[in-house]
Amino acid sequence: SNSNKIEIGGKIMNRDREMVYSNQGIYQNAEEFNYNQLVTSSYLSTEFSLPHGLGLKTGLRYENTKTSGNWLTKPDDPFEKSYGDLLPNFVFSKSFSPMRSIKVSYNQRIRRPSVKHINTNEDKLDNRNITIGNPNLEPTITEQYELGINSFGKILQGSTQLYYKHSFNVIESFLDEIDGDASISTYKNIGESKQIGGSFFGSINLKKLSF
Repeated sequence: SNSNKIEIGGKIMNRDREMVYSNQGIYQNAEEFNYNQLVTSSYLSTEFSLPHGLGLKTGLRYENTKTSGNWLTKPDDPFEKSYGDLLPNFVFSKSFSPMRSIKVSYNQRIRRPSVKHINTNEDKLDNRNITIGNPNLEPTITEQYELGINSFGKILQGSTQLYYKHSFNVIESFLDEIDGDASISTYKNIGESKQIGGSFFGSINLKKLSF
């Protein structure tokens, strides 16, 4: 109907990376790392216009990620990993007039590990500091809650937003072992972060003056 909507869709992304590197100069004992990331996603979203100026938007997204990698000089050490994520979202709104409204929303997002985090080649800052990637990393998940208020009157016009973000499974550098004088670090899903913030945009009209 005109007041209710349902949408269904999907998307496929395929990324190939080829990295050639050497710790001994260009083309000397060079190593080649081939990396592939395949992401397939599908989503369902709905929108409802309810009585008394109420509105509701809901959605559910499923993303399946498959990653694989192999090395030219180490053909016996390829890796493959796959994981799926179910990501909900909703927006609940109330319109008091065409110029005044309030909304509450929630959504989840993911951030996948980068090639840098996954590649198990030794990244030497110097002979004492070595970093090795971790192909078993999981994605970082962030959930966000938001409150938005819009009011556009003759005198006061403004939009206020308050939000709270919570991220877990955050990828952090981790000192894995000490081998003689060298420290060997890797990456693990051991971090967590919380953020609270807000923003305001508006103006005040006082006859011929505005701020």
